[in-house]
Amino acid sequence: MGSREAPARVLAPEGWLSLPLRSLGLAFLIGVAVAVPLPSRSAEKKHGPMARRPLPARSWQQLTDAGVDAYEAGQFAEAARLLKAAVQQAESFGTNDPRRGDSYRNLASLYTAEHKLALAEPLFVRALAIYRKTVGPEHLDVARTFNGLATLYSFQKQWDRAEPVYRQALGLYQKLRGPEHADVARVLNNLATVADARGKTEEAEQYYRRALQVYEEVEGAEGRDVATSLNNLAELFRTQGKYAEAEPLYQRAVRIWEKVVGPKHPSLAMTLSNLSLLYQAKGKYAEAESLLKRSLLIQEQVMGRDHPDVALTLESYAGLLVKMGRGPEAARLTARAHSIRGSQTRQHPVPRR
Repeated sequence: MGSREAPARVLAPEGWLSLPLRSLGLAFLIGVAVAVPLPSRSAEKKHGPMARRPLPARSWQQLTDAGVDAYEAGQFAEAARLLKAAVQQAESFGTNDPRRGDSYRNLASLYTAEHKLALAEPLFVRALAIYRKTVGPEHLDVARTFNGLATLYSFQKQWDRAEPVYRQALGLYQKLRGPEHADVARVLNNLATVADARGKTEEAEQYYRRALQVYEEVEGAEGRDVATSLNNLAELFRTQGKYAEAEPLYQRAVRIWEKVVGPKHPSLAMTLSNLSLLYQAKGKYAEAESLLKRSLLIQEQVMGRDHPDVALTLESYAGLLVKMGRGPEAARLTARAHSIRGSQTRQHPVPRR
């Protein structure tokens, strides 16, 4: 145990759409981006791109690769269709086949991004059990699954559960990757969100700065993870009222997102929403409204009109409209946000404890 050739492409908690966590909405809040899980590709990937064929004719690897591509592009509905099909195929493999773990983890990562946390948790747990049995307890797949599970707990605001699992992931990454690796930085980023949530702002800032330093060394000045760290550090400063320090970080993150992921991506929408909150605090309502309109349009086009993050942005927009004296418009947006939340509750009721 402990190694396997060409591990499948897996939605790993470290690559994941590092979505937001302060607004604990976007991972997950309209705020801080938490490094969530992204997919991994497997052996067949080295043979080059595969032709896109009807779903039933695709191999497990093709389904996985296509699902990961859709996930990274923010096309969650398509990603779900493909990754669920990959799970169905993986369940026909042997009990000790790590591809089953890959499929469970990929789907769990997607569900986490969609805030379907009750569906995600058991999949992470199953993946972890498979990896421990097939590749051993000290393996990157185990570390990635720890990070994904801890991120799920963070989205649930279960900080006492999240922190020790993040630390398990951090210990494995430091042992397997060394201290100057992007995987280590991603967990430092996530630990920062926990520290921030607990009011330990100085500790959170240290984690964020260290993560940013590692990302810049690994990716250069315009990496995707650099943008996530800039957003998170800016969000920490914004909530402390340090607007002069936060604004240039947000602006730099926006420029990177536009270059790296394009003009229509959830991560860009997240940072635009955060920057709009800063402008609201400074009384720059016109600038704030322009950013919120852009953010809302991206979210509706990419995530769908009924996504929980759309509700968050609608509520933020409504609050801005109230400040601008546009009460009737604000009421309509608030009503729509409540409708989205009600729909989500009906689809995914909270289990009784």
